Amino acid sequence: MQELITEYKELAARVTHLSKKLDLENKKITIRHLEAETMKPDFWDNNEHARKVSQELAELQKEVELLESIQNKITENTSFIELAKREHEDVSDPE
Repeated sequence: MQELITEYKELAARVTHLSKKLDLENKKITIRHLEAETMKPDFWDNNEHARKVSQELAELQKEVELLESIQNKITENTSFIELAKREHEDVSDPE
């Protein structure tokens, strides 16, 4: 069980490294800027520009959501495994 926990923690570290390589934090900042731009009253005045901004925003959101989803699943699974390990230890070692 400990080996599985270690593997999940290593996987989490690799995903964190990947997030940094992909510059996830700057992508989140860009998303906020693009979202603000789409809220401007004149945003749709230039349809071509609006389409490009909307497409870039959607692509960035998808990428960020995917990485965050992976990170969350790894964290949840690690927590479940650690909980199962503690429960197994409690059952195996009744005081």
